[in-house]
Amino acid sequence: MEAISAVPTTIKKLFNDTFIIPEFQRPYSWEEEACEQLWVDFLNFHTGNASQKEQYFLGNIVIYPNSDKTLSLIDGQQRITTLSLLIKCLHLKAGTYKALENCLKISDQKTGDFTENLKLTSLVLDEDKKSFKEIILQGGVNSDIENIFKRNFLHLQTLVSEWWNSCAHNSDCLDNLINDLLENVVILPITCSSEDDALTIFETLNNRGRSLSDTDIFKAKLYKTSQDNGVFI
Repeated sequence: MEAISAVPTTIKKLFNDTFIIPEFQRPYSWEEEACEQLWVDFLNFHTGNASQKEQYFLGNIVIYPNSDKTLSLIDGQQRITTLSLLIKCLHLKAGTYKALENCLKISDQKTGDFTENLKLTSLVLDEDKKSFKEIILQGGVNSDIENIFKRNFLHLQTLVSEWWNSCAHNSDCLDNLINDLLENVVILPITCSSEDDALTIFETLNNRGRSLSDTDIFKAKLYKTSQDNGVFI
């Protein structure tokens, strides 16, 4: 195994990079309860962090760099996807907040304007990619199709709205919450040099659920190759 690095980073700095969920990962599966727990844990931290000098550790992710300078997300897709949905909910409440939008969209290198390319993209299922992108770009759930992204997003919107009402729509209250999320929530990215090393670390850290088998990965790569070549199997 080649050298790996692990440097704690804030949410704001984390999303300076662009993440890809590889095709061999399983689909997004967090239920409303898990999304609510993430929100409640963060809100409890924020409530007790009046001075905004403490930090809250959200966990680790396992990544490795791709040739196009994106990062493949091997472990942590559930948290990062849910976190992106939460950031979108807060962005809708805040109106214009570039630091939040920077966590969601890639900006044009020449103009600095935000594009319709996302900081997080899933290659697992085309429908997943479409649903997630619709929520992030359109700021709503216009489709009549029910899916887990829409359900979780609406639930997070309800939770954020309940908190927002309890603050009497105080803009300073919202600004402090957003600042705490971006600057004081910390994730530990474990950066590996290769896919093989990342999968080894993933299997070591992930002792819950069913492990990805070699067959899972091979089938996903075969399917991706066939699509790239215009062959459908």
